[in-house]
Amino acid sequence: MMINCIKKQLLTALILGAGAQLQAASDQAAAAQPQPKQVNIGTSAGLSWSRPPRVRIMPGDLEGKPRNVIAAIEADTAGQITNVRIQQSSGLPDLDEMVIRAIKLARFRPYAENGVRYPVKVSQPFLFEANDYSSTQKSRKPQPYVCRYIFKSENIKKQLAHQPVPFQYQQLPKLALAMPLLEGADREVRFAFKVARNAQISGIRISQSSGIAEIDQMVIGALQDARIDAPRHFLQWGKLSFEDRIIFKLSDCPQ
Repeated sequence: MMINCIKKQLLTALILGAGAQLQAASDQAAAAQPQPKQVNIGTSAGLSWSRPPRVRIMPGDLEGKPRNVIAAIEADTAGQITNVRIQQSSGLPDLDEMVIRAIKLARFRPYAENGVRYPVKVSQPFLFEANDYSSTQKSRKPQPYVCRYIFKSENIKKQLAHQPVPFQYQQLPKLALAMPLLEGADREVRFAFKVARNAQISGIRISQSSGIAEIDQMVIGALQDARIDAPRHFLQWGKLSFEDRIIFKLSDCPQ
């Protein structure tokens, strides 16, 4: 019993010692990472742009007077922008957002001191002026990106992978289903159809609904103009029946 107790104590001590060593190594690694430097842009020993931000505005964007914006910017050791926030607003949210978008597309030259590269924090002022403050002509707002699903059914996936399939689509049916239609959940549609000897589809029906009628109808609409190649036996004169399915996954359409 005494020996077992001693073994347990030794094992506990070893585990605690190893944990302390790992923590110390982690602390040393964190300490070795260069801390961000607060620097200025454009001074002889300061920071410079390799790809400066370009904010393209129309006179109407200023709404009648000059505007000032100050942006707080953070960049990593490679000069890549990692964070942007408005430190002093122009008073116009749309103009502030234009500045943020432009900065995110920009890049600094890596900043170094004594041969060591550092992440940086910097403030960048912007002054916007116009020749005609009476103009109401404004920049177009960028349209938000909407991910869309194509007609990628189980049969088409196998076709593209050169796997055996009961039939082949001659070309990809046209479908552009916007992600918001899924209403926050994965959707599966199963459908059946018939194929005539001339490769035309008919008798399309939904055998398992997605739960959203608009999605089901879009799948049917995509199939209506599709043409199918299907092998036939010598005595098969009538229409052939087939089934397929599409799964629309949220994970396939990242935000």
